[in-house]
Amino acid sequence: MNGNSEQPLFHSTRNTWGDEYFTHINGPDFKDEPASEIYKRQYDRLLSQKNAIFVLCGTDSGLLIRHIARNFADNDSFYVFVETDELAPFVPFEQHAESAENLALCTLSELPETLKRVDVRHHFYRNAVFLVPSVCATRENTAHALLLQKLREHLDMARFNILLTSAHAPFILARLGNLADHELPLDRLDGLFEGETAVILGAGPSLDELLPWVQENRPRFTLFAVSRIAKRLGDEGILPDIVATIDPKPASYDISKEMLVYPEDRVLIYETHAYPRLISQWRGRKFFAGPRLPWEPRKDLNYGPTVAHLALWAAIRMGFRRIYLAGVDLCYGPAGKVHESASSGKAEVSATRRDVKTVQTYGGEEAETDYAFLAGIASLEKLATVAREAGSEVANLAARAAKVPGVSFVPPEKAQLPQGGAPAAERVATALPPPTPGQRKNQLQTLVAELEELIEQCRNIRRMAHRGERTIREYAGASAAKRGKVAKEFGGLCTKLQKRHGPILDSLQRLFPDLFYAYFDTKKVADDLKGKIRHDKQLLQAYMATVPHLERMLRIARDKAQHRLLELDPRACPERLVRGWLERKEPLRLHCVDPSTRQRVLGELGEPLRSKLEEACREALCDREVSPQGNFDAGEALGRAQDAFRHRNAAALKRVREALSQRPEVEAAAIDTLAAGLEAELREDGDAAVSYYQQASATEYVPVRREAKRRLAKLLLARGATREAAELLYPLCTEGGPDAPELATTMIRAGHPGLALKALVDLLERTPRDPLLWCLAGEAQEALGETGGARDAFVQALGLAPGNARASEGLRRLEENAKNFPEG
Repeated sequence: MNGNSEQPLFHSTRNTWGDEYFTHINGPDFKDEPASEIYKRQYDRLLSQKNAIFVLCGTDSGLLIRHIARNFADNDSFYVFVETDELAPFVPFEQHAESAENLALCTLSELPETLKRVDVRHHFYRNAVFLVPSVCATRENTAHALLLQKLREHLDMARFNILLTSAHAPFILARLGNLADHELPLDRLDGLFEGETAVILGAGPSLDELLPWVQENRPRFTLFAVSRIAKRLGDEGILPDIVATIDPKPASYDISKEMLVYPEDRVLIYETHAYPRLISQWRGRKFFAGPRLPWEPRKDLNYGPTVAHLALWAAIRMGFRRIYLAGVDLCYGPAGKVHESASSGKAEVSATRRDVKTVQTYGGEEAETDYAFLAGIASLEKLATVAREAGSEVANLAARAAKVPGVSFVPPEKAQLPQGGAPAAERVATALPPPTPGQRKNQLQTLVAELEELIEQCRNIRRMAHRGERTIREYAGASAAKRGKVAKEFGGLCTKLQKRHGPILDSLQRLFPDLFYAYFDTKKVADDLKGKIRHDKQLLQAYMATVPHLERMLRIARDKAQHRLLELDPRACPERLVRGWLERKEPLRLHCVDPSTRQRVLGELGEPLRSKLEEACREALCDREVSPQGNFDAGEALGRAQDAFRHRNAAALKRVREALSQRPEVEAAAIDTLAAGLEAELREDGDAAVSYYQQASATEYVPVRREAKRRLAKLLLARGATREAAELLYPLCTEGGPDAPELATTMIRAGHPGLALKALVDLLERTPRDPLLWCLAGEAQEALGETGGARDAFVQALGLAPGNARASEGLRRLEENAKNFPEG
């Protein structure tokens, strides 16, 4: 084989079909079949996609380059081959690429520079960046398999940095949706708690162990909590002083909605791209961080990717001297847990995670983490430096948390806590009284005028784009002598458009990527006049297609601001107020308005609107919807069905089923069968529920299968069929997951501690440092009469979690039983 530089001593092989390849790279791959046939079968359907970026791990000794050059050279996509440092100089790229301009070869270190040839950011917006392993990279324990892992991490981090930032569509939409509900910026709280102590509760697995300490010492510090643990804190009887939220996605409402029942004296801090239905229905004081408008630059610190980072940054700004972190782990817990045990949402990760890394914990052990957590660790280190410069100390109370430079570890019993001061809510209210109705009215009137101006800018963009389109038509019909003048006029128009409205135009690409790139392709165009005109023409067409949608969003934001003004009008029509709340799915605004307005609405509102409002307020904390259009998230759909059942909301469950019936996905059918069983349970038709759950237990969709078996086991227990129930629960328990302890407990209480112990032994082989599992193993052996084994298990749990109440209680019971029933 002829390489691109002096050939090393690589032995090459030529197969029966003339494919030549390095023996030590592709020795077994093309022995029995030509490369072209393998590629057609495995790759062509994916690689034929237009206007995409394909990052290919390895080149199969150049054979994959040859195949793509022959079959996709005219495609609009860009193919970049990433080869190992050792092999890259000797791959016959130029020989096989055959002058194809949309192919490139590089090493991993050269990849960022190579990708500058195309607009990677816009391809990420469109989900059009694909990582494709060559044949040799699919074999384990090879240099290319390692390269594939590194490439995956590199692209995952790039995707994370681009899509999970305020520049992406969900963040932009949320920013526009929150405009009417901002009160004061976060910097108004600067220095308000100078020298005091704060505890920040995240949603990491270590929170389970630290909540008893929080309850015991609650009056001695100001308590911050991330919004997603509102339900858990409510179950534990803990009320935080300050709640933080940042996530712009609808799922954020589903996992945080319990915060909306907090009393009016609590404080909310939020990023301006937080989910609008949470912000608009919060009844207490609220302070925002970040730019108000999507195209405004950020003027404050980019604190990090998670809500815990926002809480820490806010605590530093407020002047707290000691800041303790609890549940801010930034790594996986036992059995791959991501969140504390009762947190809503996905509390475990797939056993087939591909982006796993390891970090050291404060306890000296290694824990698994991923690229998102690694970004969080780096940001937390920067915040620790900011804290140190501000005179604050940051410490983590969890030994199992990832070790972060600049953040010390302090065991909970050694935390330095004062005796307590004025409550946070009282402090905020004294220093920063709520805005008066007059101040709020002025603020909203200014916002309405600002939005009217932006709407007019959108109209102006449309007018200029139409004018540019006419100029293009003139250019096409102009004589050669006049074309230069027309082209100059067109170029000047495009320059003026970009200069006047550049930030808004840039947001259109992020807000409506699918529509925008239907008109504008990102492949490189010629640098001549014809290429520039083609490029600008596509841009104008994309602007004309997308700017009306932005204009509509701005109108919605303006109408929301005008409705907020209506709330301040003592003569406003109650029906008009309520209809506006119901249209925006924010019925809990009823509890956010002035008490006199609330009384008037409830006193004057007639039927059936009054009943609709009352029902909407009840459902606001439990109802979730499944969209029959758009992307389908099976996990969210399942969660919505479970939420409706948990709150015994038959109407909500019916709506979920109606939406699922319109979905073609196999998972939707499985969830619908489970939901039918839940409906039968709500109407107390046990036989029908058992039948539906048995059907759902046979589905291939694992979450439905697990839930159906759990529900079926519960019904069987109620009927006294304990053995059948335990046999259903045993395999679920051995699979692990956040509900494994609950399943083991159920088996023990159902009178089958032997099965429970068998499952717990399997789990402990995989996660030997989980104190809860050791406690359950002790309880199972206690129920079996194996006191020696039970004692050893409880002691093991105490060794892992000193002071564990469940283990201590187990040992106490064993001692009591030994006194009352001595051996012999």
